[in-house]
Amino acid sequence: MITALRHGNRTRFRGPWIPGELISRPLPWPALTDLTDLTACGCEPETCRPVVLGPDTVAAVHDIDWAARTGRIEIALGPASDPQQAVDEIVRYTFRDLNLTKIWGWVTPDGPHGYSGLADNGFVCEARVPHGHWMGGGFHDREIWARGGDHDER
Repeated sequence: MITALRHGNRTRFRGPWIPGELISRPLPWPALTDLTDLTACGCEPETCRPVVLGPDTVAAVHDIDWAARTGRIEIALGPASDPQQAVDEIVRYTFRDLNLTKIWGWVTPDGPHGYSGLADNGFVCEARVPHGHWMGGGFHDREIWARGGDHDER
């Protein structure tokens, strides 16, 4: 069940995740990255929707372009989270509730989380950025994975 960001659960949106990553589990702290705050993205409030997906899973839809009906998603998983369920829920939320037609996000293929079944959920790799992210003392390639909405989600 998806719930909106509330004052009492704001701390749940801060953790050791890869910044901007489409789907990420907590990283070894503090070795790889600083704490990431999904609500401190720099987006205007009307273009950002942080949501709670489950007991230890949070997500945010950033950079929403209401005219083009697109948005960038970020999912932060806890240790017991089911990545496939989290992706399913954010896909339903973005297409059905927000009425977006395309969602996308960053993926670090050689990161600790890899693709986590994105292709099984209709995502495709649209671009590769060589040395696009600094993490753990070195550069890592990043990819943009995206998915368009189907009528089944609406």
